Amino acid sequence: MISGGCPVQAPIGREFMLKQTRETDLALFIEASKSPRPATPADIPMTVVIPAYVISEIKTGFQMGFFLFVPFILIWTAHIGMDRKSTVTNKPTNSRSTGIASTE
Repeated sequence: MISGGCPVQAPIGREFMLKQTRETDLALFIEASKSPRPATPADIPMTVVIPAYVISEIKTGFQMGFFLFVPFILIWTAHIGMDRKSTVTNKPTNSRSTGIASTE
């Protein structure tokens, strides 16, 4: 308790950040900070929680972007493949092989 009688509370977003953070990211930052392994989530310092949360969210964002981007790449490559096939099959022929006189 603080001298005013109010109990000390964790920062507002702490629980949310801990729920959204991967355990591997938390373990990475706990190890990097050389702090002892916490017994409970309440023992994890905010200097570990915040960077672990940020890294976890960045990973999630990249994964979402990748999974949204893949279908467009597949469609684009299929389209390019079709364009190449159409240019190969639609080659102009000379007038000798078709028997049609050229206008040139």
